[in-house]
Amino acid sequence: MSHSLLHSSKSTVFMGLMLLVLFSVSYQKTVKNTEDSSDLNRRVREVSPEKSKPFHQRAQRGANKKENYFITPPSSTADSGAKLRWQKWEGSLPKDAISVLNKDKARREYICRLTENPCKAGFYTPSEGAFCHYADGRNKKQSDSFEILVNEDNFEDVKWETFSIFALPKNPVRICENEDLYVGLSINGVLVVHPNEKCAPLISDCAALVVSFDDVVRQQITDVKYSNEKKTSEKLLPEILVKSVVSNEGTSNINKKVELSKKTTKTESWTVSGTLNIGIETKFEAGIPKVLSGGVQVTGQVSLQLSRETSRTEEISHSVSLEVNVPAQRECTVVMQGFPVTVNIPFTAQLTRTYKNNKSKTVPIVGSYKGSYVEETKAEVTECALKKVKG
Repeated sequence: MSHSLLHSSKSTVFMGLMLLVLFSVSYQKTVKNTEDSSDLNRRVREVSPEKSKPFHQRAQRGANKKENYFITPPSSTADSGAKLRWQKWEGSLPKDAISVLNKDKARREYICRLTENPCKAGFYTPSEGAFCHYADGRNKKQSDSFEILVNEDNFEDVKWETFSIFALPKNPVRICENEDLYVGLSINGVLVVHPNEKCAPLISDCAALVVSFDDVVRQQITDVKYSNEKKTSEKLLPEILVKSVVSNEGTSNINKKVELSKKTTKTESWTVSGTLNIGIETKFEAGIPKVLSGGVQVTGQVSLQLSRETSRTEEISHSVSLEVNVPAQRECTVVMQGFPVTVNIPFTAQLTRTYKNNKSKTVPIVGSYKGSYVEETKAEVTECALKKVKG
């Protein structure tokens, strides 16, 4: 009899665990926008004060076949042009700040992070003064030097999405550049989501702030304008690309024409700041800049499929000729020197997003062009030595 009861008890526990797992897997829903998040609105807490290894900027998450990336909003001080960004607190609430409604306290709370330690996040609410309230381990602290998360013109489709104990939702918003920590929300309020300690939805609802690209069908970047004032150009040390030896076995000086040729690789990249949906078509059209003595000159046109950073390479042919006076019984070494240069040119552009309803949004963005190439070549005689006697 006791053996039967024990077996029945084990079966009940096993079935209960199975139901818990199945419920956790199926329990994923979206908390619409950021206006009201049901009971996920109380106070700050931090899931884990410990650190974990950061994911790469384009790390894939979950088993979904689509590529999912985390989003890292830049600080407004970086002049990135990003619409989703951390805006420095300057005495008043910035426009389009992202907030949640704390029903228990009957107040609206805004997401903030510390200026000096941007991986510490919490909430700001006007009724408690100009402070960012955050958790430091088990201690509650506040700072008057902080940034507020804003979504300018509501350009990005941001929302709270609940998640299971198995994986974060796709495209979560990362708090800071160097740590694997994300903007989250629980019944206790704004939290720092640590990927290794996720919330169990049967115990407490947890949501992560995500950027949704579900309604975006294509993106296009046009009207690229390079900045002549902010460009930088650095000339590197010359390098020998190719050399040749000419000899004179006669008893009098002779002139010999030497022709040298070499191919080098020109590398160019265009980096765009702000939030791009990597998973959809993004067309980038721009002129190709070149730094001359008078400034930036645009030559040619490039049309690329852009990711966060897109680069291309091109083979450049160089050729020089030199008339060499070779003394009798001498051999002269002729070299082609290459003078490499690196350039960095900021630019402004227009980003246009087209949605499933055929409507479009166009906003200004910024980016930078980087080029590395051999700018010029020169041939010269390095030495003329006595001809070596064979044998």
